[in-house]
Amino acid sequence: GVFRAALDVRATTITENMKLAAADALASVGVLIAREPLRFVHPLVRTAVEQDMPTSARASRHLDAARLLASAGESAERVAAHLLRGRAEGDPWAVAQLRAAAQEARSQGADVSAVRDLERALAEPPQGEQRAEVLAALGSAEAALGSETADEHLALAVRATDDPARRAEIALLRGEALYARDLAEQAAAAFKEGLEQLPGSPSGEQAGELRDRLQTGLVLSAAKVPSLQAEALRLSTEVLKGDLDQAPSSSQRLLLAQATLQAAFGGRPSTEVIDLATRAWDEGRLLETQTASSSSWLFVTAGYCLAGALELSIATAEAAAANARALSAPLAFATASYMRALPQLWQGNVSGAFADLELAWDARRYGWRQYARSAAAQYCLCMIEQGDLDLAGAALTEDSPLAPPYDGEDAIRLYAQAELRRAQGWPEQAYELVIAAGEVAEATIPHLAYCPWRSSAAQSALAMGDRDRARQLADQELSRSQTTGILHERIRALRLKGLCEGDKAGLAQLREAVELGEASPPRLETLYALLALGSALRRSNDRTASRAPLERVCELARRGGALALQDLARRELAAIGARPRRDALTGPESLTPSERRVSELAAGGRSNRVIAQTLFVTPKTVEYHLRNVYRKLDITSRRELQDALRE
Repeated sequence: GVFRAALDVRATTITENMKLAAADALASVGVLIAREPLRFVHPLVRTAVEQDMPTSARASRHLDAARLLASAGESAERVAAHLLRGRAEGDPWAVAQLRAAAQEARSQGADVSAVRDLERALAEPPQGEQRAEVLAALGSAEAALGSETADEHLALAVRATDDPARRAEIALLRGEALYARDLAEQAAAAFKEGLEQLPGSPSGEQAGELRDRLQTGLVLSAAKVPSLQAEALRLSTEVLKGDLDQAPSSSQRLLLAQATLQAAFGGRPSTEVIDLATRAWDEGRLLETQTASSSSWLFVTAGYCLAGALELSIATAEAAAANARALSAPLAFATASYMRALPQLWQGNVSGAFADLELAWDARRYGWRQYARSAAAQYCLCMIEQGDLDLAGAALTEDSPLAPPYDGEDAIRLYAQAELRRAQGWPEQAYELVIAAGEVAEATIPHLAYCPWRSSAAQSALAMGDRDRARQLADQELSRSQTTGILHERIRALRLKGLCEGDKAGLAQLREAVELGEASPPRLETLYALLALGSALRRSNDRTASRAPLERVCELARRGGALALQDLARRELAAIGARPRRDALTGPESLTPSERRVSELAAGGRSNRVIAQTLFVTPKTVEYHLRNVYRKLDITSRRELQDALRE
């Protein structure tokens, strides 16, 4: 009838004259619009035409339509739209078209569409090597979405190919997918399987780079598994023995990145770690060849952070975040946000760290688990600095309980829990927790600076009245800081020594800590040193001298969002009769970190939709923040934002 003729016009090969005549006839009865390209007058008409045909015939027509569109040079996406509704016939051509459509979708950040196309390609089904490629592409797209089925499909892809090099490549994808879900032990096994597929000394730059990427992944994942940490250190130590003096190639940058983390964990001088990180980063070339979805840039960012080069750490993390945004990779963006948080916290920019951790924390809805436990620890530390102790404890174990057996990330959580207990006034519990953290941390990693347990234990010992134990720990901390030369660690160690010594000797060391901090880039430890000096001067009845460092703490802590420190400094100032300024309840200074981030993007002319895409949050979240911003800044429109933020 008329409806069957409608699909025949679109899906069968007939003469041009017959097509034109049929199109005119269908247009005359209100089925088609008689102009190029031909289309139905309404979606309801199209649905009626399709439903008028038997299911099998309709599936065949869709296959015919797909071939017609492909021959006419239409996009892979349009061709795939018909193949998705066509019958599976084991056609290699259909598989190739669906793979092309999936690749096009991924290039546009549409991973959900890519998964749909590849699932249809798998149902065709493909044969031989084509099946391996479809499974690999499907697993990779699922991994970008944080899907648990990614591992299954990538494991099947490894078994579906006889090519050892391709097996190694797919094993790399599988290992990265597992690591992104915080399955470090399984990830390490996948990386190791990939390495076993390669010859001992692979020839060619591409093969060498593949080996180095697999080894990088193995080192990174094994470092998180207690039973594998010794192997991770052995592999990294071997890297340090290699010849890395020449201008690095792509694969050598990966080796240098591994060497960076090994040097940091080994307690090497900060200058050495920073040099390795800088050569590995190679002015951003490392990220150009690996992208933010890989692991290598993490070594560089972490190395800079652990060596005390916080500004460089933030810069590399920001570059990774920008790369992740360009690739529409929310999981990689979450990791970059997480990596940017700790150096900001150590700078004293608690608000900035908190805002980045919120972005990472929110990405759990995308399936982000890569560093979720460490992020929880940092979240807890930020809340302690902001004085919100109840929420700090809840955040620490929201995703998973803190119970043995412990690994490296748990050591960081134990340290954060110890800091919380000390802030709550329970130094005995804090001491026990942080000693346990130290035992876990240093079982295989000599210098896990993410977990500065000695300084935490020293402060708890002081609170318990055990000055001798505190002094012993402070001496150890000072000795280590003199070896590494890490700025914030040295400031902290001098402060602790000053607190332990007391009297004039203690004041001298506190002054040395302050002088070192004030002559250097901003550091949270400088604020603690200023507070300790001001408090010590007040207790020695030198109230006039105590005022300046305490007021300095108030100003810098307020600016960085370290509200607990600000409150302590205010109390000290009140004790000497000073009146510190009150916090702003309105205006730019009243904005939360998330509100400021959104408002700055909006002031730059970005729409709510673009802001949401940039930060990988929902448009409703953006609207919520902007409403609060307008209220606090006393404005009513976007046009007023830029001027209001400058006030």
